Amino acid sequence: MVKKNNQISCGDKRCVVIGTTSMCASILKLLYESSWSVLCVVSKDEIVLGYCNKHNIKILNCLNEIENNDFVLFSVINYTIISESFLKSHKVRFAINYHDSLLPKYGGLNSTTWAIYNKELTHGVSWHLISEKVDEGEILMQSSFPIVPNETAFSLNLKCAAEGVRLFNLLLESFESESLVLKKQHTSEKTYFGRGYIPKNYGIIDFKDDFETIDRLHRSLFFGGEKYN
Repeated sequence: MVKKNNQISCGDKRCVVIGTTSMCASILKLLYESSWSVLCVVSKDEIVLGYCNKHNIKILNCLNEIENNDFVLFSVINYTIISESFLKSHKVRFAINYHDSLLPKYGGLNSTTWAIYNKELTHGVSWHLISEKVDEGEILMQSSFPIVPNETAFSLNLKCAAEGVRLFNLLLESFESESLVLKKQHTSEKTYFGRGYIPKNYGIIDFKDDFETIDRLHRSLFFGGEKYN
């Protein structure tokens, strides 16, 4: 893959994928359908492992086990920081990450939770290059959609995943046509929510708050079933 004048083009289709959830499995399916060679997958996720076993894809537990060089790295719902030293030592052409927000806003973790908690009316997803600073790499593709009334983190996560897969398909098509243009992030507009960020009152309901505030807190921390953030 070559970068020139804010455009990137793809050479031979060799890649490594690191990630979790059914979204990552969907990305692997699109890569297969687009004739990419998946050298290996780094994951411990049962859904991803199931797909890899079914299609005879090599599975690794961590990045340090990768023996290949000169490939494109796709990161899909991955919680491992990918260091600059790893990218250089393995001669990674480009490392591309999925993020569930419209960067540079809501970088970090739990983007859907914070978007609902902060009364946002729209949200979105981004595919971006991995850079030295977390979630600050150049944007390859983005799209946005409305946050509807009564939206929960669970429903918004599902929307993000579906849109992320749809955009990834367009991303692969853009590689083929060499029509993909990179866009720098305006870091002055950046907002970031790391692991140490928590809602007011540690996320505990304060019954002195009005109903809208309590409901919004509940929806922002609801991830479906018995799982709360």
